[in-house]
This record gives sequence, structure tokens and C-alpha cells, in this order.
Amino acid sequence: MAYELSKYKPEPSSLEVGSDTTEQNMTIADRDNETLSRLGKKPVLKRNFGFMSMLGFSCTVMITWEGMLLLLAIGFTNGGYAGSGTNFWRPISLGVNAGTTVGAKIHELPNCAKDVFTVFMNGGGFKTQGLSFMVGLVGPIFCLLGADSAVHMSEEIQNASIIVPRAMIFSIGLNGLMGIGMLVAALFCLGDVETVLASPFPFMAIFQQAVGSAAGATAMSAVVTVLMICALISFVATGSRMTWSFARDRGLPGWYYLSK
Repeated sequence: MAYELSKYKPEPSSLEVGSDTTEQNMTIADRDNETLSRLGKKPVLKRNFGFMSMLGFSCTVMITWEGMLLLLAIGFTNGGYAGSGTNFWRPISLGVNAGTTVGAKIHELPNCAKDVFTVFMNGGGFKTQGLSFMVGLVGPIFCLLGADSAVHMSEEIQNASIIVPRAMIFSIGLNGLMGIGMLVAALFCLGDVETVLASPFPFMAIFQQAVGSAAGATAMSAVVTVLMICALISFVATGSRMTWSFARDRGLPGWYYLSK
């Protein structure tokens, strides 16, 4: 009798079976919508985006290497050669080894590696080099903004709880490496410092001195301009989602019309 009872195992209740079956049958979209519902929001948007699309979207919004060219004068004036690189490495340590490796292999370029990695400047006339260095941080930090754009699109991303953080981390790493590569190349090919800083757009002066041709410099500048225009389209996309989300929470004037 004792042996027969030990073999007996009660069958799971219908409630337990139903809950397990329901959880197993839930799709990724169902789980995403359930998470959204728990936050008190009604799922109304289609989830069309995945990891690669969001990685490209975040990288486009960040435009790190393009922004580095556009804002080169800020970090260079208040920091100099070494300050520009150090300021960029502070917000993202991923570029340190890459920049060191590149710098060790390009001694043949116009500016020597010693100048690029050791010379600091205080072109802003601040009391201390340290204060000038901190002011120069503004440009590099600005170039690394925008990874959070994936968050603004999260209601349209499949498996958002996994894809969004991955897209943010990978976009910072990828854009950081491209940014430090572009910065090191620009510093080595800077040419005449006064001519570059006197130009409204220093990167165009660098292109002009590097290729020795106005047509070539214009073509190179056009590439950067087109990429920035593409980034503006992504800015509109992420900005429109934020506006709609705030309006849905009745946080904007005219929320009733904006939330529709």
C-alpha cells in the first residue's frame, strides 16, 4: 500500500496547465504588449523594427564622426591636439586602445605623434589648462549623444526589452570607434592651425589643405553634408515619437489633438 502511494503523483490542475500553455504560446509581440499594458499604456503601434534597424537608426542619430568634424574647433581650441583626443576618450573608453594603435603607425603623416598625443592648448584664454580642458569636453560629449533614440522607438521594436539596450550599447561602441578614428586622422592632417581655426567650418579647411583642390574638398564636404541631412530625418522620427508619447500622457498643450 505504501509502495502504491509513493508512485501516485497528482495531476496538475486545469488552471496550472492553462497558465503554462498560455505562457508558452505567447509570441514576442504579445510579451512586449503585456509589458506595455503593465505600465498602463495601450499598445497601438506596430512593431516593425529589429536589432539591425535600430542599430542603424541610433548610429544615424548620433552622427559621431560627422559631428566630430563639425565641432572640431571646440575641442581643439580648448585642449589642443592631446586635449581633443583625451576629451573624446573620457566619455567613451573604447577608443583608447584604437587611438593608441593608430597613432603608433602613422608617423609619416604631417603632424608627429608626439604633438598629437602630448600637446595641450588653451586658446580660450582660461585661467588654467584644466578649466580649458573641461570646456573642450562639450564638443566630444555632444558627438556621443543620441543612443537613447532607440528608447523613443521602443513601442515599435520587436522584443524591445532586449533589443533596445543592445542597440544603445553597440551604437555607442561602433560610433565611438569611428569617431576616434576620424579625430586622430584629422589631427594628424590638420595642417596650418591658424588657417583651420579661422575657417567657419574647420573640417573644410582641413580637406582643402589635404587634397589641395577646391573641387575635391567640396566633394568631401558634400558627403558629410548629405549624411547630416539623413540624420535630420531620423531626428524627426525620434522627436515625433517623444512628442506623441508626452501628448498621450497629457503633458503637452493641445495633447488631445497631438495624441491622435
